[in-house]
Amino acid sequence: MSLPLLLLAFWAPQAPPPSPAPVQTEEPTWTGKADFGMSLLTGNNPTSKVDFQGKAQWERENRRWIGTGNYHASRQGTLLGESETSSRLMHLGVEHHRFLDADGDWYAYGKSSSRRDVPNGLELRADIGLGMGWEHRWNQDQTILTLEAGPSLLREDNVGSSKTDTLSGRSALTFKLPIAEKWTLETKAEYFFATGNTDANSLTSSVDMDWNFSEDWFLSFGNALAWDGTPAPGFQETDLRWTVNIGTTF
Repeated sequence: MSLPLLLLAFWAPQAPPPSPAPVQTEEPTWTGKADFGMSLLTGNNPTSKVDFQGKAQWERENRRWIGTGNYHASRQGTLLGESETSSRLMHLGVEHHRFLDADGDWYAYGKSSSRRDVPNGLELRADIGLGMGWEHRWNQDQTILTLEAGPSLLREDNVGSSKTDTLSGRSALTFKLPIAEKWTLETKAEYFFATGNTDANSLTSSVDMDWNFSEDWFLSFGNALAWDGTPAPGFQETDLRWTVNIGTTF
């Protein structure tokens, strides 16, 4: 090839390289559920009962935030117009998860929660902790098992007792199982076991059976247990609650 042709080939405009494909980023997603129940009784002993449970989850890429809340109250009146609260439970919690693998099976977590149930002897139980979690899904991601474990700082204040601060171990379990086309069983448990020479152990658990009577609405039949290894003076170790609520998912 002659020199002029070589120079022409060298100086000829070249096609620009193809631009890289845009990076696809996942949009954050919100999911959650909430259910509510209430009963009113009039007559000789007017009574009102209210129960609320809620959960909201925000997830994006390799992290997620989870907030939970629970409120239960029972108030009874008399013919004289007096009334008193015989039972009231308030619980708030928040968790942050950071996924450690591409599938999101393993994650590190940080959490904090508070629980108050004065009529049943608990002025306050508050915890803050961190640890590791593992989540396994099967049956087309409809059946889910979650296990968590880690240390927590726990403050417990029982009615009539002084506050205690302990370093505790924490273990938690969540299991969700579809029973039939419109029925779902979900059970949760959280156990704190104190370190050192103390019996300040506690367990809370719940079992809920949900019937999805429409796409976004369900009827929930639930049982909740609270066990305290060191109950307040004059109180028992175990409390049980039964609920029937209507709820929605989003």
